[in-house]
Amino acid sequence: MTKQAAIDLMNSQIPALYTKEQVIELINKIETPQSTENQDQPSLKLAYFEKLVEAIEEEIKSRIERLDAEDFVDFSSAEMEMSDNEVSLVHVDFNTADVFDYCTYGVRNVIADYFVVDEN
Repeated sequence: MTKQAAIDLMNSQIPALYTKEQVIELINKIETPQSTENQDQPSLKLAYFEKLVEAIEEEIKSRIERLDAEDFVDFSSAEMEMSDNEVSLVHVDFNTADVFDYCTYGVRNVIADYFVVDEN
């Protein structure tokens, strides 16, 4: 109930005398206006948020630890130079998109474990 709805209800009532209990009951029905700034953004308790962040961090760490060099490095792109008896790696590409996708999949699974997804 909004403030204006409460005023309208009070004005429509007859007689114009109200008991203290009736006024208190009506005041208790008035909703406090919500900030529209974060209205579409759900809230999350800090402890639950921290637990979720920790689970995401652990998932990313675990996934990265399971990766091999072949998962990170595109060895076919390696460029090397040879000088005297020394071979130097000059350039190599990294499979960042693949690693990102691999980690993102894990993060999505962690989040899905913490929330019920409303598809509406």
